[in-house]
Amino acid sequence: MKKVLIALGLTLVSCAVFAEGMTFFYGSFDEALAKAKAEQKLLFVDVYTDWCGPCKMMANNVFPSKGVGDFYNQNFINYKVDAEKEQGPELIERYPAEGYPTYWFINGNGKLVKSKAGAMSAQLFIELGREALGQSISYEDLQARYDNGERSAELMQKMLLKAPLYSQKFERGSEAQTSFWDGISEMSQKYFESRSLDELINATDFSLIKTYLDGPNRGQRVPELVFSHYDQFANVAPEAELSSYILRTNNLTIHKLARKGDEGYLKYVEEIRTNNAIKKASAYSKEHAEKDDKFSQLDSYEVMRLAGGLGYYPAKGDWKQYANFSEEYLALQQSVGAETAFDYIHPVASILDSCEDMEVLRRFEVMARQGYEMDKQVYILAIYGKLLAKLGEKEKAKAVLEEGLALNPEGEGSFIKQIKESLKAL
Repeated sequence: MKKVLIALGLTLVSCAVFAEGMTFFYGSFDEALAKAKAEQKLLFVDVYTDWCGPCKMMANNVFPSKGVGDFYNQNFINYKVDAEKEQGPELIERYPAEGYPTYWFINGNGKLVKSKAGAMSAQLFIELGREALGQSISYEDLQARYDNGERSAELMQKMLLKAPLYSQKFERGSEAQTSFWDGISEMSQKYFESRSLDELINATDFSLIKTYLDGPNRGQRVPELVFSHYDQFANVAPEAELSSYILRTNNLTIHKLARKGDEGYLKYVEEIRTNNAIKKASAYSKEHAEKDDKFSQLDSYEVMRLAGGLGYYPAKGDWKQYANFSEEYLALQQSVGAETAFDYIHPVASILDSCEDMEVLRRFEVMARQGYEMDKQVYILAIYGKLLAKLGEKEKAKAVLEEGLALNPEGEGSFIKQIKESLKAL
């Protein structure tokens, strides 16, 4: 028993575990290197400092991740070095540290295999480990080949696959990230143009189609390939993803054209009944919907016929037809109990500033009042109060708006501001 306790104590001294995440070896660097060599693994070294914020982010958020732990514990001996204490200064003379944190991947002979600096997401961190193991080529290496003039389909495919993950290194919304995605978008166009239709029917390229041709893209060459070859794509890609892509692409195209006032949207509404890919995708979606998903019980043709009209008629300034379609759409939702307070108020919210037809607005007041009675959120009170004011019902409007203001009197959100402006205008 004593020997067991001693062995357990030594284990606790030599290793530290981040919950379900990474297990770190605690001993000397030479001992860690010897352990890596004995187990025929690379030594992973996290080089950090006490004052480094990104280092703490990695230690608190990434290293404890189960996925990160599973990958790094299986493939590496993990070790931590404080760059400013004990062995740290000596080691950063031997191996480069461009900033903190820096990660070293070192083989059993002490040779640096890969080095990288900076905080990153768990996904990127795992990808970094795969690159160190030779399981993956770094995006930087691929970019260098592209910059040197290589334009092979294989190279562009690899870069496009890695781009979403690599883009995480940029600050969200920054000029650098925007510039990166502009270049990737241009590359994706070149890639798809270089591939024949038959060459694109595979799981990898379907993944790229989903990523780079997501949106209102009916009528474009590659999305139409997916529509016309549903069964072939279903043989190489998950049908859940395929059906989702088909329905999303068609629906977004309907919305886009309708909101532009282009009656061409009706063509894609009709295809819900006639296009084989859409029919198969709809059937799959309904079959695999959650049991409590009431919206999935609705007829998809009717949903999109009405949704299209709700975009088309405001674009044409036809408020009476917009009201007709709004009432019909709400009745469709009510038929399966799928309506929410938002559904009663949203139709008027989108036209309140542009519609001056009092007869139409009074029809919307009936709907909005039902939403108000269902749920008195700030958004609903702001819209309903503004509608009442526009209809000249100032006392009712004042009461509703003050009710909304009372929910958050010190708030600075957009709807609280709208309530204050509406009250001032009464």
